[in-house]
Amino acid sequence: MSAKDSIVLKDFGSFFTGGGNFTLTDKSLYEASFVKGGPVRSVDPNGDFETGQMYVQYYKLAEPTCRYPVLLWHGGGVTGACWGSTPDGRAGWDKLFLQNGYDIYVSDAVERGRAGWSRYPDIYETEPVFRSKQEAWINFRIGEQYSSVASERVPLVATQFPYEYFDMFMKQSVPRWTSNNAAIMAAYEEYIQRVGECILVVHSQAGEFAGYIAQKYPQYIKALVMLEASAVSSVYNSSADVPTLYIWGDNIRAGSLWEKYRANVYEFFRRQQADGKQVKWLDLPAHGICGNSHFLMLDKNSEAILALTVQWLDKVIR
Repeated sequence: MSAKDSIVLKDFGSFFTGGGNFTLTDKSLYEASFVKGGPVRSVDPNGDFETGQMYVQYYKLAEPTCRYPVLLWHGGGVTGACWGSTPDGRAGWDKLFLQNGYDIYVSDAVERGRAGWSRYPDIYETEPVFRSKQEAWINFRIGEQYSSVASERVPLVATQFPYEYFDMFMKQSVPRWTSNNAAIMAAYEEYIQRVGECILVVHSQAGEFAGYIAQKYPQYIKALVMLEASAVSSVYNSSADVPTLYIWGDNIRAGSLWEKYRANVYEFFRRQQADGKQVKWLDLPAHGICGNSHFLMLDKNSEAILALTVQWLDKVIR
């Protein structure tokens, strides 16, 4: 193992943030057996339950080279697992940031992964949304022709996504709800106030939450990196000046979902730019980095994208 691969930690752990009590009443009791061949017993769905919580795991280096930790926030329909090892087994951005001297915090937002989820429709108002493989294959810009037979799928020419491991990637897909944004935002707000000064590196859906946090709590956010954010803040604080890097890949078709998302984000970026904020729009093809899917941190050239990110952070922070 080389010195670069070696990671020496002084601490690691986890915590929950956000959420609170919800009381269910007037639900009918029912009977169930919890183990094969076990006794049938009465189940009471009424009572007090915790809901709206977020799960966070952190890793602190023995000798970090940056005084601010990196908080990694995932997008819709996935968990913090998207920052870990790539589907084809390469180092994820969690490990790469540690190797570059940053402490990291990786979260599973409300309703995702280890944060758990709550009853529908008693607590969550809408039904869960599950993303099909075909939708992911096309909307994430991996390929234009999907088949349930892996050998018959047609990836985009020169794609950087490890499409041979697409089925492995889809194992990290989880349901999402369209009615829980307020709970997610509340958990992120509590999270930020607990951690304090930090760097946010966020993907897709998390752009909306991070954008709002940066506008409301600029004193905590020392830098913000937006990987193909699907939205940004709905509010604008003219006094907030958080250094922000917007990163976009290619293969975005005219009229597509991602062209519309990018246009909305670019409008917000232009407003910041016109007001003299510390913002940068990083178009990866302009830097010779091409063929990317929506999941930039999982693509085969993810280390090159992270290197550009760290270079920018070195300029605005260290």
